[in-house]
Amino acid sequence: MEINLFAVDPRLASKVWPLASPFIEKSYTRADYKMPLSLLEDLTENRKLLWVVVDMENDQIIGALTTAIYIMNTGKMCKIEHCGGTTFGADWWYLRSVIEEYAKREGCVRVMFEGRRELAKVLPDYRPIAVILEKRI
Repeated sequence: MEINLFAVDPRLASKVWPLASPFIEKSYTRADYKMPLSLLEDLTENRKLLWVVVDMENDQIIGALTTAIYIMNTGKMCKIEHCGGTTFGADWWYLRSVIEEYAKREGCVRVMFEGRRELAKVLPDYRPIAVILEKRI
């Protein structure tokens, strides 16, 4: 399967949103968050960026993610915020180089994400810098 990752022009985000939002919403649900009502506005106003993973053979969106750029003490950081898809993991995480190149063009000094522990297995060139623990009582 040939797949590709594309950044969605903020002017087109509202048109792509109906196809991409189920993947993003699933990520929010998995993390036990409600998807913000302002997310689409953040995407159309270029405060966040929508990305889609496309199965090129079937011309179909099979995943989506959002990124945001933050100004940190050590410089700009591109954070992969929420990500979901029909297949997940090694199948298309190699496409992260597209986001890394985007981040470099935007002047970022690092790319960061929070996610499931399994991602460490498919992202060996990323190092874990924190663990989020929770105890439900």
